[in-house]
Amino acid sequence: MEMDPPSSASQETNSNPLEPYRIKGLPDSFYYIPDFITVEEEASILSKIPPTAGPPSPTAASNPTPPP
Repeated sequence: MEMDPPSSASQETNSNPLEPYRIKGLPDSFYYIPDFITVEEEASILSKIPPTAGPPSPTAASNPTPPP
């Protein structure tokens, strides 16, 4: 995932303070903000997702997510 590193210079020259976090190659509204939520918040959100029924999808196993 390619993105611009945050810097005070880029924030000063650009009216969008999120610009340093924009993901290049995706629509302009896509951003990656590291540590946006805490580990505890992430665990709480994930605990609210119900488990899926049935065996794992063979499609998911044959198409793993690429490493970051």
